[in-house]
Amino acid sequence: MATLFEYIGTVEMPEGLHLMAGDSERVAGVHLDSLGVHSVRVLRVEIE
Repeated sequence: MATLFEYIGTVEMPEGLHLMAGDSERVAGVHLDSLGVHSVRVLRVEIE
């Protein structure tokens, strides 16, 4: 079974965010703030 990908472009991620998972509408990642506190952030993906 072949998987096809389409390159759409490059985006700049917020500093300290390490991506874990995503789909065509959202991405989730672990964020480490300046005090060393971890949190999970989910960002909406909008393709223009």
